[in-house]
Amino acid sequence: GVMAVAAVAGAVEVDPFILAMLRAPDAPVTQVVAAILIATLTNTVAKGAYFAALVPARRRAATWRYGVWALA
Repeated sequence: GVMAVAAVAGAVEVDPFILAMLRAPDAPVTQVVAAILIATLTNTVAKGAYFAALVPARRRAATWRYGVWALA
């Protein structure tokens, strides 16, 4: 549930998702942290893909840069 939503939200807009998770009164801290990390990583990969698709001349450099950030 929450982790799947985190992945989808990260691909689109991560800020509202993070704010909603931080305001969830019943969510365990470990679940909140994991969901925020998944959303953030998904957002980083999505931005790398957008950049690579829109700027073909820099595709290789962008793939490496965002790929390393996502794995770090």
